[in-house]
Order: sequence, then C-alpha cells, then structure tokens
Amino acid sequence: MKKHLSFLSFVALIVFTCLVFTAFAGCGDKSTSNENTGGNKKPSDNDFTVTELRIITPPDITEYYVGEVFDPEGMVLEAVWSDGELEPLVPSECEISHEGALDADDKEIVFTYEGKSVMLKITVGIGEPSLIKATYPEGSLDRVYLYTPVDLSGVVVNVVFTDGNERKVNDYTLSINGNPVKNIAQTVFDRSGENTVSVTYKEMSDEIKVNVIDGYRVEAEKIFNPSEVTGEMKNYVERIAGGADPRRADPGDTAEASGGQGEYLSRVRKGQVFRFHIWSDVKSKASITLTAAGAYMLRDVGWYPLEMGEMQFNKVFSVKVGITASDLKALPVADSVKLPGCVAENQTTGDWSLWCKWVEISFGEMQLAQGDNIIEFTVISDYKNNYGESCAANIDCMDVVFIRDDA
Repeated sequence: MKKHLSFLSFVALIVFTCLVFTAFAGCGDKSTSNENTGGNKKPSDNDFTVTELRIITPPDITEYYVGEVFDPEGMVLEAVWSDGELEPLVPSECEISHEGALDADDKEIVFTYEGKSVMLKITVGIGEPSLIKATYPEGSLDRVYLYTPVDLSGVVVNVVFTDGNERKVNDYTLSINGNPVKNIAQTVFDRSGENTVSVTYKEMSDEIKVNVIDGYRVEAEKIFNPSEVTGEMKNYVERIAGGADPRRADPGDTAEASGGQGEYLSRVRKGQVFRFHIWSDVKSKASITLTAAGAYMLRDVGWYPLEMGEMQFNKVFSVKVGITASDLKALPVADSVKLPGCVAENQTTGDWSLWCKWVEISFGEMQLAQGDNIIEFTVISDYKNNYGESCAANIDCMDVVFIRDDA
C-alpha cells in the first residue's frame, strides 16, 4: 500500500485546490448547484500502482560463505508509482525470498513490494565458519568498577572461515558468568575480581576477561559550588575558593590526552581550594589515587607547549583529609612525588597533549568513615609559566578502591 504522497505532490495538490476554489469563487454571477453533477473524480492513493521496484544502494555484503545468513545492512530500494512518485524503501518493508542459512546453490535474493520484484545477485562460497574472535578495541577492560555501568557495545566479533578469511558480525550474544546481558550499553558487574564475558555466535564462542574493582571513580569535572551541594549527593568535587572550572579537552586531543574521559579540571591556580567528597557505605579502608598532569609550560608556540617543566607535588598542593570540614588534618606528601616534565616531539608546532600527560599520585591506604569523607586540595603553587602567569596542574579524576577485611 502506498504510504504517503511526496511533499512536492502534497504542495501541488494544495495549490491546485486553491486555484480551483478561486476560480469558482470568481463566478458568483453564474448559477451554481450543490448537487454532484459528475465530472472527473480525483484518484485516490488506492488507484495508483507500483510500476517498478529497483535497488538504489546494494547491501554492504553480497559475498557469503555457506551457513551465513543474508544481511541487508546498508541496502536501499525504491518503488516507482504510476503517478510518478518515488518511494524509498528499506528491505524490511519488502518480502524477501530467502531466510535462514545460505548454501552453495543460492545465487540471488528477490525483494517484492506491492506486486513488483527486483533481484539482488549474491555469491556463496564453500568456506565455512570455524571459530570467532572477540575483542574490545575501544578501551581496556582491566579496570572496571563494581556496579558502575560499562558500555559493551564496543565488543567486536570476527568470524574466521576455513579458508582463513575473516568477517565482522553483529548478531552475537553476550553473557557474564553465565547470565545473559540484557542491556549491552549499560552493563553492570556485581562481582569484583576477574569476570568472564562470553561471546556466542551460532555454535561458536569466545571469552573476554574483565577485571572488576571494588571501588569507583570520581571525575574532577563533576564540580559544584557549595550552594549547589545537597545532602543526597555522593562522590563529587566541591569548589570552596577560587575559579577552578571544568573544561573539555580541546579538539584533536587523543584519548590518552583526555584521560579517556573527555573532560578534566583545568585553570587551577594559586589560592584555589576544592574538595573531593568520597562515600563509603561502611567503615572501611581504601586506596586513594589522584590522576593529574603538570601545567608548568616553559616554551610554547601559541599555547601549544614545546616543553613542560617538572613540578614537586607538595609545592603545588597542600592536602588535608577528614570527615567534616572542621576536622580536616594535613596529609603529608613526600618530596619525591612529582608531576613530570615533558618535551614535544615536534619542536616547530608544539603538542597540545602535553597539558594532559597524566600520572597517578597515590595517597596510599586511608581509613574511611561510614558516609561522606573529604580530601581537600589547596593550591599553594609559586610556579610561573614562560609568560609569568601562575600555574599549577590539570586534574582528571580520583580513584577509590576499597580494601575489605573479608576479601
């Protein structure tokens, strides 16, 4: 059945109707009748037929191996109606001549719509699937946090055939420790330690190991003014003094440069104070790690650094910890802890990613109280860049890993 008039046909119909109405309105001195006196009847959609069905864009794959299923991905068809309208179609709107596994005798797939058909030629070879290989190239799964959603839609599955060729497939299923994954884009792991993601395609399977950590990550750009903080909030950064603002990594930054997060806390300057609020459901020990990069630019080309200088962490920040703002106590950091310097490989253009040469600063094990805990950073830096401006660091995130007594 015809789905709709094209936009141009609809506009033409409106214009035609208006002209006819105007013509009749201009004949007021002639006798008229409300009776239907016959004449030409306007055809309806049901009066039109499809005169031709054609393939506009072939599918991505037209060569198959025995046992594979036809995949119409990427295919576009078009129906030509008797009134001249061209109707774009996707394969699912047509009847398809073949379902299920292909064999060596299959040479074509026929699509039919409103009584008209078109044929797509395919090639089916004699190679057969022998195994699958599952990978996760979008990032590492060796540091996934407990109960924190993970997007597993980045899993790539390739079928390896008996002739050695490979092909990517999408109709696979995932399970974790034997349980089917229901939401692939928001997968939650509920068991710490090594977890197994099983990938299944037809009768073949492969595994991806995932290291799940009992803890979480607090992103530094998740920052709020004190007036914005509510009693229900957990795991965030509070701006106490100064103008440290979240900032998106500049276009062109690599995943490494942006810490894999895309955003970080920058414009950190002397006198600013911010607090990481970290939550524990029970009294527990935890390992605390801050990911940061030095911002001590020594040479540049239009703010694209040529060289960044080394910074002693305890000369950039003073750190305090506690349960409430009134009981914060100093947390000493050894002189040997540094935000390292670096030099751009290209000494002509500089390298923006030098702003984000992330290093992990470990504060060791801390005793966390049940509920909210505070780690406060006050910027005390006297470092100045090659323009004489105050500079300190860029902050990416803080990782909290619990150390359970019953582990």
